[in-house]
Amino acid sequence: MQKISKEEMQKISGGSVDVITISILISGLLSFIAGIRNGYVNPQKCNN
Repeated sequence: MQKISKEEMQKISGGSVDVITISILISGLLSFIAGIRNGYVNPQKCNN
């Protein structure tokens, strides 16, 4: 195992935040599309 300097540690960046953000956006978009499709296929009247 090698010791790295403070400058080298600051250059390291993680990539998991981007993956999490993209997956949240995709799942939200899919849920929105599924809701629109459900409302179109199975419309329900309001009780007014």
